Amino acid sequence: MATPPSNATFDMMVSHLIAATIELFAADDIPVQCSSSTALAPLLATTVSAATIGYVGDDVHGALTLLATERTVQAWIAATGSELSDLHDALGEYANMLLGRLKGRLLLEGLPILMATPTSTPESDLRVSALGGQSTWLTFDAPDWQAAVRLDANFEPGFRLEAPSDRERPMEAGEALLF
Repeated sequence: MATPPSNATFDMMVSHLIAATIELFAADDIPVQCSSSTALAPLLATTVSAATIGYVGDDVHGALTLLATERTVQAWIAATGSELSDLHDALGEYANMLLGRLKGRLLLEGLPILMATPTSTPESDLRVSALGGQSTWLTFDAPDWQAAVRLDANFEPGFRLEAPSDRERPMEAGEALLF
């Protein structure tokens, strides 16, 4: 299957995903950077698990997949002091938080999306297939671990970004909502 040509909207999504990933881990004082290499071989040579969360918007749909080793997820849990003990639940929650941060950034660009519930896959069941549309893998390195994030996006023929709205900025992760 031929890869669809890159488009400015997908490139913008990827750029925001990189920033959102760095921001997510920085919130827990975990320095992380997007690797210049997109080679997944070192990561896939170890036992990894995946969490996937889908999204949908007007004339666009796709998924975000987060790949990490058990040791990596344990490091995330330890850094946050989380009470999550199930590694697959924790990985799913990180995928959820990551897509949530991306969602807030995309809203400001005129691309509102709705999120699904994350699902996680144990390493023995891991199969990653192409969803069609556009897709990219990003590798992130921290001092003690490496993780990978895949973004898939399918744009329908009538897709257009909305005009950025004048509404208030979206809430940041961890902000309190009083009502």
